[in-house]
Amino acid sequence: SYAELLTRVAASPGINQYLTRGRVRQVQLALAEAQSKQDWTLRTGARYLGITDNVAFVAGVTLPIGGADPNLGRIESARAEAALADAELVARRVEIETALYRLHQELIHNLHRAAAIGSEVIPLLESVVIDAGAAYAAGRFSYFELRQAQLALLEARRAHLEENYLGQVNRVAIERLTGTAVGPAVQSARVTEENS
Repeated sequence: SYAELLTRVAASPGINQYLTRGRVRQVQLALAEAQSKQDWTLRTGARYLGITDNVAFVAGVTLPIGGADPNLGRIESARAEAALADAELVARRVEIETALYRLHQELIHNLHRAAAIGSEVIPLLESVVIDAGAAYAAGRFSYFELRQAQLALLEARRAHLEENYLGQVNRVAIERLTGTAVGPAVQSARVTEENS
């Protein structure tokens, strides 16, 4: 069903790519914010003074002064990139769900048409060809009428094959979008259709 396919979209490769991109942007934002915080720095150590042959103790303190953040542009850029990644994710999800709905509807249509042609039209045309062949042999039908019946049967078989082919094309496209196989669902749809 379409609802089941929608649950598979969340784990699809197309969505995971955008989720990963969003996580990378969030990490870049966190890094830019962490780099903007200037910490106090205390340094201590010993220094050897070779001229006087003395050892001196040295200490230093670095204090952040000033209110302007030199990293503010990088933070704003990282925020904008993170927001862009979120917007791209939403847009891609809508795009995938729209394409999935269209393909799902086409697949259902292909299955219905293939089932109808295979279970109703082809058996009827096969009996028409048999009857037309008997009528031709008895001299009641011309060869043209027999040939028309045979061509109608061939056209129905071609339409049946085409609907099955288009159904498979749509199934593969759905699998590509969701990243999972939908073969058993198609088989169960055929069985349900045959039973109804």
